Amino acid sequence: MNIRSINLLLFEVISSIGSKIFSFACAFYILQHTETASIYSIYLALIVISSIISQPLFGIWTDKYNNKKIIIISQIINITALILFIPLFNTYFYYIIVLGIILNLTDGAISLIVNANIKNISQDDMERFVSLRQTYSSGISFLAPIIGGVLIAFISIQYLALLNVLTESISILFIFFLTMDRVMVTSEKSLTEDFKEGFSYLFKNKILLKFISIALIINFLINSIVVGIPVISIQTMKLSSQQFGIVESSFTVGMFAVSLLFSVFPIKNKLKAPTQAAIGIQFIGVLTLGLALLFNLTSTTGFIILFVIYFVIGVSLPLVNIPYSIYMQNYIEENYKGRVFSLTQSIVQTLTPLSLLVFGLLLNYSQSAVYLSVAILILLTLIYFSLSMKQSEIDN
Repeated sequence: MNIRSINLLLFEVISSIGSKIFSFACAFYILQHTETASIYSIYLALIVISSIISQPLFGIWTDKYNNKKIIIISQIINITALILFIPLFNTYFYYIIVLGIILNLTDGAISLIVNANIKNISQDDMERFVSLRQTYSSGISFLAPIIGGVLIAFISIQYLALLNVLTESISILFIFFLTMDRVMVTSEKSLTEDFKEGFSYLFKNKILLKFISIALIINFLINSIVVGIPVISIQTMKLSSQQFGIVESSFTVGMFAVSLLFSVFPIKNKLKAPTQAAIGIQFIGVLTLGLALLFNLTSTTGFIILFVIYFVIGVSLPLVNIPYSIYMQNYIEENYKGRVFSLTQSIVQTLTPLSLLVFGLLLNYSQSAVYLSVAILILLTLIYFSLSMKQSEIDN
C-alpha cells in the first residue's frame, strides 16, 4: 500500500480505539448511574436519529467543501467537547448524553469523508484497503469493550475522556500529513438543490436502488437477532454472564475472520454471488434458531447453538458489505460519492428503530414462531434478489 493509505489507516485506528473505549464507558456509566433503562434507551435512540438526520447534510458538505478541513474541524470539536466533559461531568451528569451525540455526529462525518476518499487515496489497492478497513474495524469493536471494561475498574470516566483527547490529538497529526485531492465540483447551489441532485442521481441507478431495497428488508429482519439473542441467552436459556459474553463476541469474530480473508485475497468485481451467499447464510442461521427454540435445550447446548448462530450471522455481514463498498467506490462518480454514501446509509437505518420496537414486542410471545417466520421472509427475499438482479446489469 502507498504511504497515503498507511496514513489514513493509522488515523482511523488511533482515533477509533479511543472513541470506542470512551463510548463503552459512557454506556456503562449511564446504565450504572440511572435507576431505569429508559435513559439508556433514549440515549441510543437519539444517536440513531441524529445519524439519520445528519448524514445527508454531511454528504452534501463532503462533495462541496475541503474534506481535510472538515476532518480537522471535526477532530477539534471532539477534543473541545471531551475537555469540557472533564469538569462538567460531576455537576451535570446528563452532559454525557450530549457528548455521546456530539461524538457520534463528528465520527459520522469523518467516516463518510474517509469512504468518499478511499478510491482516490488507495488507488490500485482499493479492494485490499476496503477489506483491511473492515478487518481493523471489527477488531477494534471486539477489543474496545474489553479494554474499556478493564480500565473502568481502575480509573474514572474523566481519565478515559482524557485518554480519548490524547488519541484524537495524535490521530489528527496523520491528517495534517495526508493529501486529500479528490476532485469536487464547486457550485453555488443551495443545500436543498444539492440534496435533490444527490437523491436524483441515486434513484437513476437501478442497481443501487435494488440493493438498498434488499438491505432495508434484510436489516429489518436481522434486527430480530440483535434484539433476540440477549433475551434468549439470559431469559430463555439461562446462560451465565461469561457464556453470554462469549456469545456476543462470536458475532465480531465472524466479521473479523471474513474481513481478514478478503484483505489477504481481495475480491474484485463480484457482487451478486457474495450477496446471495450472505442472505443464504442468514436464512440458515435464523431457521436454525427458530427450530432450536422448539426444544427444551440444556444451558450448554443452547450456548453452543447461539455461539454458532451469532458467528455465522457475523460472517454474513462482510460478505455483502465489502463487495458492495467496492462496487460503490468503482461506479459512483467522485463528485456524488459523499451524498450517495450518506443517503444510502440514512435510508437503510430508517427502519432500525421500528424493527427494534417490533421484535422487542413480538419476542414476548412465541420466540420460535417469530424466527421461523423471519427465516421464511429472508428466503423469499433471497429468491426475489436472485431473480430480479441480473449479473449483466451489475457488470454494466
